[in-house]
Amino acid sequence: MILKRCEQPPFQMFYQTSFTELQRRYFQGMVLKYVEGTRAEKGFFYIKELYSIRSKHLIPYLIKEINWFLSVFPNYEKGDRLRFWLASLYHESGRHRKSASCFLAIPQFYPRSPLAWNAVLRASDELSERPIWDYHAAIGLLEAYLGIYSKPFVQEALLRLMVFHLKVKKTKNAAKYFRELFEKYPEYVKKIREKDFRRILKVGLTSWPDSVFAAAQKRYLELYPKKSILGKIERKVNK
Repeated sequence: MILKRCEQPPFQMFYQTSFTELQRRYFQGMVLKYVEGTRAEKGFFYIKELYSIRSKHLIPYLIKEINWFLSVFPNYEKGDRLRFWLASLYHESGRHRKSASCFLAIPQFYPRSPLAWNAVLRASDELSERPIWDYHAAIGLLEAYLGIYSKPFVQEALLRLMVFHLKVKKTKNAAKYFRELFEKYPEYVKKIREKDFRRILKVGLTSWPDSVFAAAQKRYLELYPKKSILGKIERKVNK
């Protein structure tokens, strides 16, 4: 009901310029009129509807509203979702450290939340965003949670750990995480960029057993057939 009203031209005109006090009263009035539940449930629905509009003009107001809500209802059962939204809003506003902090609050305060493992990944992404580029902090964060969450997290974490180690020029560590990813989740290596894959193979050339290098090189050629001439990273593998 509320979203349908928001799609009408007059309301579109309002929120595309600024979110006024008149709109705030209008929205809250609609929530109070049509939504049943406690004050917290009404407030959550109000924030959810505003967030679903995805207007950049609402970001400052939504950040303020979610922070207020969490201060008044710190133990609200859907607080993990609110914090995830808040962290995403900070990301959209370019406040990456604040975004990382909000994402990390989810595994801290809601360790069993289905959003927790993704929040850790998103936090590592924020730390590696320009202009922060704190790859060491991102690496430490992912390594700390590597043994806690299962497959979806581990796949993405290994991939990021490989990339972040390449960024800080620790290619041996990057190769270690690549090998773990390749051996546990071979299909997932298709997400690796060609130039990163090639850098890893150069490390594996001198440090991996023949069988491992051969399998990795074969996978590289399957993914990048146009790069079939590997030059210096090719070697004769013992049969």
